Amino acid sequence: MWSLVVGSSIASSSKNKEAPPILRLPTELLINIASYLSCRHPNYGYPVESANLAALSSVSRLLHAIATPLLYQQIPITSESQLGLLCRSPLKCLEYVHELNFFMDVEFLDAWRQWAFTHSTDRIPRRSIFHTFAQLLSSVHHLRSLRMRVAEISGVRSGWGKFSCTQNPTSGIPIGRPLEEAFALYKPTKLRELKKLEVDGFQDIWPLLSLAPSLETLRMCLSGGFAQYVNVELVQALRSVCSTLKHLTYTPETLRVHQRMPGILPVELFFEEFTTEDLVNELQRQDDALRGFPLASLELVALLGKILPHLETLDLQTRRFGAEEISFLSKVEPIPLDGLEDAITDMKNLKSIKLPSSLYPMSDFDIVRGLEAPHILRVSALQHLISSERQAVEQLATSRQTSSNPLSITFIRPIIPHERTDHFVTYTIFPPSQNLETCSPLSQSCTTTHSSYIQTEYGTASMDQIAPWPYTPPISLSHTLRKIWLAPTDVRHDLAISFMKDQDNGIANAVCYVGESCVGQLGWDVYQQAEGARMMMRLAYDCTYGVYYVASKLAGNV
Repeated sequence: MWSLVVGSSIASSSKNKEAPPILRLPTELLINIASYLSCRHPNYGYPVESANLAALSSVSRLLHAIATPLLYQQIPITSESQLGLLCRSPLKCLEYVHELNFFMDVEFLDAWRQWAFTHSTDRIPRRSIFHTFAQLLSSVHHLRSLRMRVAEISGVRSGWGKFSCTQNPTSGIPIGRPLEEAFALYKPTKLRELKKLEVDGFQDIWPLLSLAPSLETLRMCLSGGFAQYVNVELVQALRSVCSTLKHLTYTPETLRVHQRMPGILPVELFFEEFTTEDLVNELQRQDDALRGFPLASLELVALLGKILPHLETLDLQTRRFGAEEISFLSKVEPIPLDGLEDAITDMKNLKSIKLPSSLYPMSDFDIVRGLEAPHILRVSALQHLISSERQAVEQLATSRQTSSNPLSITFIRPIIPHERTDHFVTYTIFPPSQNLETCSPLSQSCTTTHSSYIQTEYGTASMDQIAPWPYTPPISLSHTLRKIWLAPTDVRHDLAISFMKDQDNGIANAVCYVGESCVGQLGWDVYQQAEGARMMMRLAYDCTYGVYYVASKLAGNV
């Protein structure tokens, strides 16, 4: 369809001998030029702003025919109103859609939540956000990727803070029944080209999985982790994509599905005086209880291995977002040493597995996890833990002698006895067929066992965690700036200073959108008081030329 439209536009424009020089360029070159106009995410590569491409599409019929398919191929959606506008687009334009990227702030998440919980008390009206979403899915027959991500992963504007304030922070937004009702009305067809699905904060997503028979990548994330009953929902829903799924990221609160956690430490140990012998005896008792069912705390891993035979990567690490710092969630149970190899035995194609805890004996687990134990006990427990990890990795290296692919195993634990902050520790097993000449810059050790190389790396919870939407949406920025501009003079300065301190790069992005008029409205003295000029110069290297221009002008007036 694209080639036919462009071809007819070329034919009509070629008759015009006075056409601008740019319109006389070959169509392939114009398409290549247009593909660079969208502002893309610096890490993920998808468009986050397409105003320039939209402007190009209104220049002429030829450029409209070239720019329109590019404009609709990868669409960012940041509000419920934008979702409604997209649904009203011509059907021929929606045929171009390959990626739908929802970037949700607090208001957008609230819209989904309100309609989802309305369903539990009353029948949802026909034009709820779920019906709009279902209508859109019924029109994008060539969809390849669907992302529904929380826009910012940390800070005061992050939507993750909404979940931490709820009565049950381990539950996401249940979208199963609302979507089922909406799909019954609009009857979307199978999205056979859909390969990637990423959802933040949602659970009960089986209606989406039922539309994606060719799904290869699934990501389900909730700050703090999904409750155990969601594990049951996930295992049941994954059966519709069991023959195609290769990459799974899921953030559970526990790795149990049906089994329950044995009794935790008695409360008396936290509030009454106790001897080291009392502590060791209690922990030994629970360690014996865990041995009765070694696969219980790896139940989810074992079930995923049975129903997903083609799985290559499995990430089960849970982080806590929304605060100023990103942290790993401290798990309530260890992983048994003698259960890991059995849990992944069915995953013949596995290349990477990231676990939410480590291979503690119960007697060491609670010591390392924060009881006020003597320092010598913490050092000993951590040494036991490191020894257990290496023993498990060496066993896996021995059992994978015939494999030609590397296998990386990641655990979560502290790395220093006196520090309770969790880090990830990754062991990568390289088969004998691969010659390991150099280690990664993060590598702390490279060892050899049974002709296999084992490489160890360490890192923090915030490593590789990048906000899906790197720029605050223009509407939100405009709203914030408008409130500052319309405020009385005696409070305007304080509002602007607070705005710059709280939002950091928000003021830089604001200048991107509103240009020099922002400087004139806020006043030079505001930037002087807040040291905005120096902050702007620091941010200028990571922003657009417009920010650099204004920052330089500010620096010259301070």
